[in-house]
Amino acid sequence: MYKLICLFVAGTVTKAAVVKWCLISLAAYLVKVVMFTLSTGVSHNMAYNVLEGLRHRLADKFLYAPLDNVENHSIGEIKNIMVDKIENLEPPLAHMVPEGAGHKILPVVSIIALLVIDWRLALASLVTFPLSMVCMALTMVIIGKNFQKYDESSSHMNSTIVEYTEGIEVIKAFGRAGVSYEKYAKAINDFRVFVVKWLSSTYFTMKLAFALFPSTPIGTLPVALYLANSGTISAPQAALAVMLSISMVGSLAKLIARFWDVNSGSVSIGGVCNNVHKRCV
Repeated sequence: MYKLICLFVAGTVTKAAVVKWCLISLAAYLVKVVMFTLSTGVSHNMAYNVLEGLRHRLADKFLYAPLDNVENHSIGEIKNIMVDKIENLEPPLAHMVPEGAGHKILPVVSIIALLVIDWRLALASLVTFPLSMVCMALTMVIIGKNFQKYDESSSHMNSTIVEYTEGIEVIKAFGRAGVSYEKYAKAINDFRVFVVKWLSSTYFTMKLAFALFPSTPIGTLPVALYLANSGTISAPQAALAVMLSISMVGSLAKLIARFWDVNSGSVSIGGVCNNVHKRCV
């Protein structure tokens, strides 16, 4: 786009030049798609091999643990460890490595390019970062305080659902459907109430962080226009600066979204390790 803008401004644009740069853009996009497909394929293969290995090792732990230790815990608890907690490791393993690397590199490359054009443009692109980082830090503090409780509440709900489903025949045979269903419904409702209250407490800071963090054009656009108007940079460079700042938006937004996966994976790892230690060692 920058090259085409330069040609239009200089009055030297030709059909061949437009076709040339469009084909280069298309080729670059196709390379991106192919490389992204390969990287995510490799990372997913690695991630599910890790999950398979963890489940095999955990099954061995339960197999050789004292029988009374295993029987003291419900099927729901064991299912939650074997299936849910380990499955929570998939997003950070399969996505954070290939996607996270790209989302981190692109903003860095864009800022370096802005520095090459004019150092003031690079600084302007970072104008919303301090406040957005404060909002993100506050959000992480609020989430961190309750993440363990969220994990425990989710585990209890899963255990109750599995127990209710597994024991439905016995419940009906002994006429305990009402009592059992009340326990089942209460666990689900308690989880809903907790999650809604928890997420509501982070709503303001999280939305502000999502709004500010990728808002790089807020600073870049006026500074680029000022520098172009004063003759410090050319009009095509001003357009390039705005395009570079906009290119960071998607990557920064996706990086914020991945914070949840990292926190969830971290808590899941701790939960699996603690459960294995307490129940099977």
